[in-house]
Amino acid sequence: YDAPKCHPETRKAVLNNTMSWVDSNDESSRIMWLYGAAGAGKSAISQSTAEECHSDGKLVASFFFSRFAAGHNNKDGLVSTIAFQLCISVPTVKEHVVKNIETNPKIFKANVWTQMQALVIEPFSHLKLEGSTTPKLIIIDGLDECLIRNDQAKIIEAIAKSFSMDNCSHLRLLLVSRPEIEIRQIFNTDSVSSQCTRLALDDTFDPNKDD
Repeated sequence: YDAPKCHPETRKAVLNNTMSWVDSNDESSRIMWLYGAAGAGKSAISQSTAEECHSDGKLVASFFFSRFAAGHNNKDGLVSTIAFQLCISVPTVKEHVVKNIETNPKIFKANVWTQMQALVIEPFSHLKLEGSTTPKLIIIDGLDECLIRNDQAKIIEAIAKSFSMDNCSHLRLLLVSRPEIEIRQIFNTDSVSSQCTRLALDDTFDPNKDD
């Protein structure tokens, strides 16, 4: 993890903000981008958020990019890993994931958006049909560690498009990264920025502003 070098009160405030967002009923902001420089403590906060949401039954999946780890330095295994964890954390969606794989055995070769629709969003929509209103969280950490920079943009675009669908209400996604220029540019596009909350882990964050 990045060393948690941010001020302890700032870190606490960021965690509080993140958890408030997870529990929010605001369906216009299903994606949060938590960003900061190397050593700011992003992954420590991501881990703390994951642990708290796991204990509350809200965490459904997490994926951590790492440039030096095969299978975690590109987009190829991203959605399949999320789908696998989704099946474990929410067993009732497993039959729908399996059905969609059987319908399209080549789904794992498809683009990120197609995979997200078939393996995550559509199966998750059945929870809504069953009346579940508990917020669920997916965490993607270290996006800037994805080696192919163009794939970083493809991932963000696919997530934004997927999470704009009505059938993924109560599903949240926390995306954590450094504010690299390619990532900033895609977050600044209208289609992404309109449905995203940003949280900067830097000197501009005032831990007392919500007191």
